[in-house]
Amino acid sequence: MWRWSRGESAAFLARTASGLVGLLAVYALGWVGLVTVTGMGWGPALAQGVVQFVPVDLAKGFVAAGATSLLVPPRRSGEALNHER
Repeated sequence: MWRWSRGESAAFLARTASGLVGLLAVYALGWVGLVTVTGMGWGPALAQGVVQFVPVDLAKGFVAAGATSLLVPPRRSGEALNHER
């Protein structure tokens, strides 16, 4: 059985958190845009333009974070990015 190290778990959590922050930004801007463009109320716009997409987008976020954790090795603490190869 494959187990994640502490660094890999932290990297997965960081990638998941950053994906969720990005997703919240997209939802917030889309929600405000929907209200502005359609004149719909805040509640109906939330129900029709945001809520129905949350489960699938969360699943995609976890799959993306997991795939990146498998494909990109975590950096060690204090390790600099090396752009010269």
